[in-house]
Amino acid sequence: MDIKLDPLSRASTYSRYILGYFDTETTVPIRTVRNRAQIDKFTQELVVAMRLDEMELDVEDQEFFKYIISELLTNAIDHGQSSAVVSAQRFPNLNEIEIAVVDTGLGFFHTIKRKHEVNSPSEAIKLAVQKNISGAIDYLYGGAQRNVGMGLYVISRIVKDAEGFMYIVSDDSIVKYTSSKEETMIIKNKWQGAIVMVRFNLKSFTKVLEYGFMTYMKMIIEEDIEEEFF
Repeated sequence: MDIKLDPLSRASTYSRYILGYFDTETTVPIRTVRNRAQIDKFTQELVVAMRLDEMELDVEDQEFFKYIISELLTNAIDHGQSSAVVSAQRFPNLNEIEIAVVDTGLGFFHTIKRKHEVNSPSEAIKLAVQKNISGAIDYLYGGAQRNVGMGLYVISRIVKDAEGFMYIVSDDSIVKYTSSKEETMIIKNKWQGAIVMVRFNLKSFTKVLEYGFMTYMKMIIEEDIEEEFF
């Protein structure tokens, strides 16, 4: 289906902007990532485009950003069995970063019900964000489990601790996560696949960075972070 926009409209201007037709130092234009081999390339592009070096973040700190985008892309390619469309933007005036990953794969309900009993897409989304929950079929990872079932859980904790929010869309459901609550919405026009968008404030994110990526990951995976940790 072709979508036609008035070339003078704000929608047309924004569409050209996110597609990369205008030079910008704060946006990673829409990219299609088709396989695992392209994930590292995009994550590095993201780090450069977001100018994380200007924030005086060391290599370990930058791993936080790489982890978020690589996990979202891996979910689309491995779990959803689909290529992924991804984009990112930094908002200097708000000191915020937004990352969005879209795929037209199997979706959360189909993926999660491989191994868990779920009755609806919203239930599947909520379960997928919990710790140690995965719908990945075993051969996708072989012997290297890569903390299977931890990706979305860790991302949700990072977003929460950075006072941000995360939207997950799949089938007829939207689930929004913030630092203080979870909201569920049902939509009329179903989305075949998954959309995950995260946004967080960089100033708040420094609270997470203080502990270092490896320390933070260890605390989440092995010990759990207490609710009042920060």
